[in-house]
Amino acid sequence: MKRWVKTTVVALLVFVLVVIGMLVFVAVEKEQKLTYGDSFDLCMQTITTIGFGNHYPHTAGGRVFCIFFAIIGIPLNFYLLKLVGQHILDGEKHLITKLESRVFHRNPRYLHEKCLLAGILLIMTLVFIGAGIQVSNSGWKFIDGVWAYVIIFTTVGFGDLIPHHDQKSKLNMVLFLPLYYTLGLCVVSSTVQAALGVVDSVKAVKSMFGYREVVNEREEGTGDQDGQL
Repeated sequence: MKRWVKTTVVALLVFVLVVIGMLVFVAVEKEQKLTYGDSFDLCMQTITTIGFGNHYPHTAGGRVFCIFFAIIGIPLNFYLLKLVGQHILDGEKHLITKLESRVFHRNPRYLHEKCLLAGILLIMTLVFIGAGIQVSNSGWKFIDGVWAYVIIFTTVGFGDLIPHHDQKSKLNMVLFLPLYYTLGLCVVSSTVQAALGVVDSVKAVKSMFGYREVVNEREEGTGDQDGQL
């Protein structure tokens, strides 16, 4: 199965799971009077493991459902993040290769290292854009927005600053921001994969030099034996 097809199938599964979760949480958690936006936010916080703590099931039925929802949704969403992250990494490699071959007329070197740097810059860009959104919509300080989005993209989720918590009346923000978090997590996934590529490259270089040292030692040992003979 081609990777794009696999990614599409997994994305559809996650979408269906989130829709089911939204409907179930709204039906079961009637005492909370959850809106569909709140329920969507609860589902996204669960499968991304961010968990701000502003929305959570109160009833026994909701908690039991949330357990199974998390067991299925978290691994499935992590797999989706891995697939999308790989697509982003492939795109970065393609762009860097095209840029260096056409502009600098050379074959690209240290591709994983450059992709790692590009990923870090992209994460910083998303953090700053998110912080700017909060300054514009909620009147936050810029540093508070940066703090909030770094905590989100690392899935720490302290819950001290929740970007859309004071924007309940704006359904577009309630729906948009969880998707923005997911985009950030995809970029984090691609950056982690680039970092792993760098680690593998370093290991390959070390093993190559280690092999050469062993060969040199053997050659020196053979030379000593020939001299003794």
